[in-house]
Amino acid sequence: MNLTKFKDVTAFVLGYTGGAGKEIARLLLERDLFKTVVLIGRREVDYKDEPTFQKAKQVVVDFENIDQHESAFQGATIGFCALGCRPAVDGVAGVQRVDHDYVVNSAKIAKKMGCSHFCLVSATGSDVNSWFEISRIKGHTEEDVKAIGFDRLTIAKPKIITGKETRPWTQKFLDCAAKPIDLLKPGWVAVSAASIGKALINDAFEKDGETGYLAIYDNAQLNKQAKTFDQHFKE
Repeated sequence: MNLTKFKDVTAFVLGYTGGAGKEIARLLLERDLFKTVVLIGRREVDYKDEPTFQKAKQVVVDFENIDQHESAFQGATIGFCALGCRPAVDGVAGVQRVDHDYVVNSAKIAKKMGCSHFCLVSATGSDVNSWFEISRIKGHTEEDVKAIGFDRLTIAKPKIITGKETRPWTQKFLDCAAKPIDLLKPGWVAVSAASIGKALINDAFEKDGETGYLAIYDNAQLNKQAKTFDQHFKE
């Protein structure tokens, strides 16, 4: 696999302040895999204590009017999207606005500006026919992004995401229930934010050039792809 194939390519990351998004950005920047990594968000983040992130280009946008920010996506051929809100805090309306509207509208602009490969972090259980409203919304997000017509689309569907940015209640649940299950069946319940990032990046490199390509990764597949990443991208 050619690990320098994207040295002249620009990639963008949406949702880079959350667990999975930050890991995606960190991996891209640590290994200098792309010419430019654009971090697109609602506010500029001060990375004075994180030199790795200082290499990125930050662009502030208004997701409510993302069509006015086409230039943010200019020249990027690969995009990683980990946008999402906290359902417990923002409710169903927040999920509809952020996890669906912001994601789909951003994806449309990205495609218009030349993005050919879109990588989306979704969730297990996302289905337009789900009994659960939040899962239905996320299911519609996946279907609407598919309809945009990217040359390549990769969707990660993790169950529970672990990592430094894991929210306290999630970690407590993992400590009480998920970890014992994972001991019996590793990766069945939890997948780290870093593994999601590694899996999506590995997919971008391994499958580059394929058109009409759709990949959907569950927990086990994400962990497998992450291990392949470690083999390919040895530090």
